[in-house]
Amino acid sequence: MRFSKQLFKQHAPLSVIKALNSHLDVLDGKEVIFPVAGSRYGEIPFYVVNDKNYFLDTVDKDWCEVKPNENKTGTSCISS
Repeated sequence: MRFSKQLFKQHAPLSVIKALNSHLDVLDGKEVIFPVAGSRYGEIPFYVVNDKNYFLDTVDKDWCEVKPNENKTGTSCISS
């Protein structure tokens, strides 16, 4: 699953939207990892904004979209 800026803005609480607003362009399209199969929440283990490294956890499935090469089980199907 991939983080969707559009879905995030539709479903996230306003306080979370405000906190992550400057990160949204970088997060949009990033792969979300769901370490526990079937979990509603995943994580983006690494991304960079303004030369600073970040880890984002508690990424709600409602903020994600499934791309054609992925399944809907909540675990990643993308190989590197």
